Amino acid sequence: MPWLPETFVRGDGSVRKDWVAYTLALPFVDAAAAAAALALAYHARAGAPQLSFERYSALGALVMATWLLMLAVLGLYHRERLLAGTEEYARVFQAGVALPVAVAFVDFVLASHLLSRDWLISFWPSMIVFAGAGRMLARMAVHAARRRGAFRARVIIVGVDARAARFAQHLTDSGYSVLGFFDDYRPVGAQIGAAGWPVLGAVHDMPRASLLGADEVIVVPSAVSWESRRASLAPHVPRRFDVRVLADREDALTGHIRVSQRAGVPVYALGEMRLTGLEAAVKRGFDLTVAGALILCLGPFALARIAGRVAAGRVVFESHTL
Repeated sequence: MPWLPETFVRGDGSVRKDWVAYTLALPFVDAAAAAAALALAYHARAGAPQLSFERYSALGALVMATWLLMLAVLGLYHRERLLAGTEEYARVFQAGVALPVAVAFVDFVLASHLLSRDWLISFWPSMIVFAGAGRMLARMAVHAARRRGAFRARVIIVGVDARAARFAQHLTDSGYSVLGFFDDYRPVGAQIGAAGWPVLGAVHDMPRASLLGADEVIVVPSAVSWESRRASLAPHVPRRFDVRVLADREDALTGHIRVSQRAGVPVYALGEMRLTGLEAAVKRGFDLTVAGALILCLGPFALARIAGRVAAGRVVFESHTL
């Protein structure tokens, strides 16, 4: 399936069908939450004589499209931000707060008078509650499926020390499948921890993680040398697996990082120093919008100032000699 993002392809080239199905189902869950909030708000506003069902249906379609777009912009359909900690719920709350504000602003500018205080009072909290409940139910379904073997990411840990062994045990207890370790100081085949995870090779063997079927490789900075850590995080090395760094203060102060969680433990994903994809498009759109607004607001004053100087016979641009 060449149309799938790399995050849905395992290291061995197989497709993560469980994640594909979950990500495709999430928009329907979010749309159902929006529909429930809109229905509740319609009943609160139904007494208004100028509000017809046809007009409200058109408004509802616009609200739902805006809602799904907000969730996509906030990264709530990206695998990195799903099923990990409270960040997902925090972003849903942000979108739920921003949506009624945006809709109310548009209604005020257009003077359509479709919305009322009753509508806002009913739609605003119900949107947040229904959206959060929908995401919670989706998580519960994933946890139930995880007990049957789905959504079990296959992980290899780079570096062996007491902290790495505890982390491997925590991942295993949380539903991850730990394949083993890469380490420079222990022989291949050595058993690590109570579960007996094998040492699969040295750190420079990390590209073999694809052949071993790993979905993720997590580097433990305290357990590897500086040279090995630098080589393992080299951005130019092509990979078919995700690379994460177990949270460490030194790494938090350098590079462009994204923080996520694995079984409740913070890890870093080192990214490009420049914006790409949707983030770059959103930033570009924001820059153009702000620049256009400033030109519209300040342009007439600048033109009036220039016209006044020309009418008075004064130079528009003055030169100075340093």
